[in-house]
Amino acid sequence: MYRSLMVLGLLLGVASPALAQDYATDRGAWLLGGTVSYTSDGGELYENLDGDRQNTALLNPRALYFVSPGLAIGGQVVVQYASQGDASFTTLGIGPEIAYYFGGAGSTVYPFVDANVSYANLSSEGFDASGFGFGFGAGAAFMLSPSVALVGGGSYTIENLSVDQVDESFSGNRFRLELGVSAFIF
Repeated sequence: MYRSLMVLGLLLGVASPALAQDYATDRGAWLLGGTVSYTSDGGELYENLDGDRQNTALLNPRALYFVSPGLAIGGQVVVQYASQGDASFTTLGIGPEIAYYFGGAGSTVYPFVDANVSYANLSSEGFDASGFGFGFGAGAAFMLSPSVALVGGGSYTIENLSVDQVDESFSGNRFRLELGVSAFIF
């Protein structure tokens, strides 16, 4: 028993420094964050009969794990509420994300690029649609402390959703300006 505890202690002592991260985007670090955004949607998927664009409020939490310095993989969730005239819509989405953060140990600003694929379900009274989207974005994480950042950026998404009631699919696009907070755990 004593020998097993010694071996375990030795392994933990050797492995712990090897797993330590030196900065926010180092290998093994986590990013937990999210953004809130204002969106202006266009295209046949979002415009009403008068051609008016839809304005939307969005909550977008995400979690990423840095598999190498700067390179992170993870996922995100989308919760969106929109209203246009008398109609209101709720959208729920989920999907994987990949991101690259530029900078190193001495950086106070980490510019980044990201890409994602998502499955979305859009519903309203008497209307249901679901399908996939692909998006990409860019921005910067401005470090407020060694582990907390104010994040700003923009993204562009292309979606194709099938409408259950009419057995047709429609495509649309979305440009979004984002502002949020992220915590880096390292």
